[in-house]
Order: sequence, then structure tokens, then C-alpha cells
Amino acid sequence: SLRRQMDTQYIEAILQSMEPNELLSQLNIQRTGGDTSIHCMVSHQNSKMLKGVLKRFTTGVCQLLVNVKNMSGNTALHYACMNGHKESVRIILSLLTMKYDALQTSSFDGCTPLHHAACNQ
Repeated sequence: SLRRQMDTQYIEAILQSMEPNELLSQLNIQRTGGDTSIHCMVSHQNSKMLKGVLKRFTTGVCQLLVNVKNMSGNTALHYACMNGHKESVRIILSLLTMKYDALQTSSFDGCTPLHHAACNQ
């Protein structure tokens, strides 16, 4: 919708104006339930914003950001696979050196991103 597009543009402008250290501290904040802003970008299928934010950091920092687990043990990759967000999956996997490990990381209910991806086919 137009409102969502305007909100996204507003948020992107804010994120782009932040210094990398300030942005990193904001991205590391975990909400109730443990979700970070990266989890939210993925769950709302905002791959453009995800890519824009992650390109500001080194690969090592990006790997840390996308591997944060929420209180259910889900990473951003879990969310992307759970919701069938193929572009977010591509972005996240392109950053990871240990792709197999990321796909085999279990949440607290025992599900891996690979389980979720298989269920979405």
C-alpha cells in the first residue's frame, strides 16, 4: 500500500542518516520476544531495507546480526524460510560463510530454517 511504501521510505531515510555505530546499537536492541530490527525486516518481507542496512557493515558484523536468536530460538533465516521470503533467504545466505550450519540451526521447538523452507513448498 502507499502508506507502507511511505513508512518504508521514511525508515530507510532515518537508517541511512545514522552513523554505523549508532545504527549497529539500534539493530542489536531486542524487543519483547527477542526480535531485533533484522527479524522485523525479514518478517515484513522488506528485503530492500534489509539489503540496504546490511551493506553498511562488514561480513562479520552482518553474520552476527542475522544469527541473533529471539526468545523462541528463531534467527532471521528461520523467519525468512518460515514465511517463504525467498529474496531475504538469498540475502542472508549470501552473507554467511557457514551456510550449512545456519540452515541446521534449531529453534527451541527443534525446527531448522531448512524444515521451514521444506514446509513452504
